[in-house]
Amino acid sequence: ATYRKWLTVPDHWSKKRVVVRFDGASITGEVFVNGTHVGTHVGAASAFSIDITGQLDFGSKHNVIAVRVNNTRDENVPPKG
Repeated sequence: ATYRKWLTVPDHWSKKRVVVRFDGASITGEVFVNGTHVGTHVGAASAFSIDITGQLDFGSKHNVIAVRVNNTRDENVPPKG
């Protein structure tokens, strides 16, 4: 499944670091910002953070964060089962 969130990022954030935190993505999660892959998380229920600063369009209402989650069982990713 893919989940999307559209957001406005204010101009005054342009000199700041912007990090998005997820409480988990089971089993794997790929994160995209404005169509660009910015990171992958493997590990079921564990939280993770990704710096998205470089892909944001500051001052625009057209930023989109997309997370593609794959919940297919993988014996190499805990918890198994």
